[in-house]
Amino acid sequence: MWWDPTRDDFKLFDGSLIDGLGELSGSKLLSLQTMMSSMEDRIEDHKSAFSKTNNLLLLLVRAMQDAFTRPNSLKTTFSEMSVGVTKFQHYYLEIRSCLDYLELYKPRMEGAKPAATTVVN
Repeated sequence: MWWDPTRDDFKLFDGSLIDGLGELSGSKLLSLQTMMSSMEDRIEDHKSAFSKTNNLLLLLVRAMQDAFTRPNSLKTTFSEMSVGVTKFQHYYLEIRSCLDYLELYKPRMEGAKPAATTVVN
């Protein structure tokens, strides 16, 4: 998942009045969509397991979905596409860390789960 887009990941759009516009390649876009779908599934599992959903988590999910919409639907320059991919990755990591905190670490800190016996790599 964590990669910096290269020119090979960028498809130029030839029918434009402005040179340099293009989009993220289909295979890379599909990998982002797969990651977003798996994270959305994890969030739905979290919602069903906990009675109250964290508002920050819901805002981050919306931001990740919006960050995916830009490279999925807009023709941009290569540098703007790179920023969009980076933004998506940022939100993905924020959501993952928020879920890890809410599901793993916070229950242990509050005594709802037993202390960990091993350290995560």
